[in-house]
Amino acid sequence: MKKFTTALTFIVSLSLCLIAQAGPEPISNKDKVMQLSPGCEFYRAHEWDFSIWGTYAFSGNPGRNNVPNDDPFSPDLDPELQTDSMVGTTITVEPQSLNPNERVDLGRESKDTFLGRDDSWGAGMDVKYFWSRYFGVGVEGFVVDTVAGSAGSGLVTFTARYPIGHFAPYVWGGAGVLAGGGRVDHFYEENHTYSGGFVVDENEHWSNAVIANKHAYFNGQLGIGVEYRLTCRIGIMADFAWNFVAGQDDSDKVGFIVTPGGTNYSGGKPITFDNNVAPNLIPGESAKDKDFGLLRFGLTFSY
Repeated sequence: MKKFTTALTFIVSLSLCLIAQAGPEPISNKDKVMQLSPGCEFYRAHEWDFSIWGTYAFSGNPGRNNVPNDDPFSPDLDPELQTDSMVGTTITVEPQSLNPNERVDLGRESKDTFLGRDDSWGAGMDVKYFWSRYFGVGVEGFVVDTVAGSAGSGLVTFTARYPIGHFAPYVWGGAGVLAGGGRVDHFYEENHTYSGGFVVDENEHWSNAVIANKHAYFNGQLGIGVEYRLTCRIGIMADFAWNFVAGQDDSDKVGFIVTPGGTNYSGGKPITFDNNVAPNLIPGESAKDKDFGLLRFGLTFSY
């Protein structure tokens, strides 16, 4: 009985020693030991990322064209029917049918044909799936403010990143569709006041008007950026992308507006003009001068 008691006491003592060694170290009043939870992996395989961002867009074709600001009709007889008599010059009142209101497109004023201006602001979002820590595919969409209202693009993207602690530099490429936007053209306008079927007054002025895009275009995108993970699930991102636009190519054409001519007596000699002709731009729509850059800043949520 004494041996059993001694053996049992030894086994219990040994078990207590093993438990004490396997468990946490004793905490004394002088030295306190904190138990730390395992750290998370900031960038993981099989990860879904959702990003929302604001963007500053700037044209690859900034500036404005130098469009003439004068009467395009040559020769111009306003009013078109003139006579000269011995007692002085008289002006024949023109019938309304011979002198309608005139509106002539003198040419493209904005060099950019998508934003219609040098720069703008917008917003967008994208969703990506990383099948490894380094590579992922996704979809992206954004809208920007243009002279013709909201316009934008949707793309499929491929991203490669290289995680370094909290940071992950990345590059990506995308392809998709661009729609909307427009350009600004410069117009000469001559408006008439009619009374009893005749022109009694006229006003000439110049105006700018938006020529909106009606086609959709291919948009290729290349970009580079960096993400910083604040936590395992939330990060901030900043990047730059360039958009290459291609597609339908309808060149601008030049037509002519013809109005009835007349006879002008100068020095008693008649000078007859068969007609009055003004060149008129017929706007074409193409991918020309639509390339633009995007600076993007936003948040990323990872799952």
